Amino acid sequence: MKLAFIIGHNQLKQGAISPDKQMTEYRYNLLLAKTVSINCHLLKIKNYIFEKNAKTNDEIAELINLLNPDCVVELHCNAFNSKILGSEVLYIDKNPENEILSHIMQYEICTIFERDGKHDRGYRKIKENDRGYNNIKNINAPCCIIEPFFIDNQFDYEKGMKLINELSLTIISACKSFSEHN
Repeated sequence: MKLAFIIGHNQLKQGAISPDKQMTEYRYNLLLAKTVSINCHLLKIKNYIFEKNAKTNDEIAELINLLNPDCVVELHCNAFNSKILGSEVLYIDKNPENEILSHIMQYEICTIFERDGKHDRGYRKIKENDRGYNNIKNINAPCCIIEPFFIDNQFDYEKGMKLINELSLTIISACKSFSEHN
């Protein structure tokens, strides 16, 4: 199995910030990507991490397409008004497998975060004008964007920090389940 991960945001545009101002979305995603990579290595799974610091979405997609991974996950956190919490996974319907991967990923993330009801924000298709669409539109492999928690919500942020290793293993597990499904 071969997996690819894209770190959401970059050093110049770090995305949302935690309530204590100690963690940005980019820094969390970087930490999560490193944790995923270490766990993949321990599980003997090939993995590739892509940062957006000096590359466009199209350049990253081109590199990923050359690797032909089993699936691709772009790592993000959500943010809104510091009151909302929950998990969601986004996909585009370019490839019918994107929805399957997103469904599996959402289920597994909600399981470790103990999400149900309104805090399981679901997996949803994004359209051409939606945020995130351009990030993954040119990737040929099945792919999704994960937003496992709201970084601007104190409770959700603390949970995301506490569960970072479990989250990394969950992401890998979802990718494995998806690969076995196909």
